[in-house]
Amino acid sequence: MEYREGIAYYDVKQFAKCIAGMAYEKQKALCHPYPSVASKIAAFGYDGKQLSHAARLLIFIHMWYEGMTIEKCYTVPAIFKEVLMNYKKEKDECGNPMSCETAVKRMDDYVSKIKAIKDEIVNSNEYGVNERVKNFLERIKIAVLKQWFLEELKP
Repeated sequence: MEYREGIAYYDVKQFAKCIAGMAYEKQKALCHPYPSVASKIAAFGYDGKQLSHAARLLIFIHMWYEGMTIEKCYTVPAIFKEVLMNYKKEKDECGNPMSCETAVKRMDDYVSKIKAIKDEIVNSNEYGVNERVKNFLERIKIAVLKQWFLEELKP
């Protein structure tokens, strides 16, 4: 727990890239007829859950970039909860049915905003790797691997 915030901000550039990567995956999946959502795609043209995830990633990266604690970043602000739930149900912010075209535009907008924050972070000279946290994580990795090898070698 002592290192929780340090781990969250351990490698800011890489974490921003990860968040953007997740957003790109949500964008790709929005209208893709995976077997588990094929009926939803047939009915609505898109999977609202993917839009909800992308909106959540935008909220998260914005809060994180503003320097909020990681615990606070994982808590959805009350003003967004209903919107996110509506998106999951293929509805707009007001609870009205949302067209596929509108969902795609919103997705593109959210991903574009996430990419802009990611690019700002990645292109900045302000961020580096936290060496104290890096050393802590290295010690944990060695301890876990040592334990795993010892378990594997038991008769």
